[in-house]
Amino acid sequence: MAGLALIWPAYGHDCPLQDMGTLETFRALDKDKDRRLSLREFMDQGWCREAPSCQCQEAARQFFTRLDQNADGLVDLVEFTANQ
Repeated sequence: MAGLALIWPAYGHDCPLQDMGTLETFRALDKDKDRRLSLREFMDQGWCREAPSCQCQEAARQFFTRLDQNADGLVDLVEFTANQ
């Protein structure tokens, strides 16, 4: 996610989103196995469990929106891996 790399340092801690973009990650996030990620699936992964109200969750929402290139509210594998 080349253009997204600059987001993470702004949050002052390591964010699990830094490692996004792989087929394995996509499969793990796709809980209903429909080959598309909804925002709910994406957010249900417990970003920043130690501080649930932290800015990492907002970064996750922004990241999802940027991944959703066709703005259909879902992220497919092509969109997910587009910048790898």
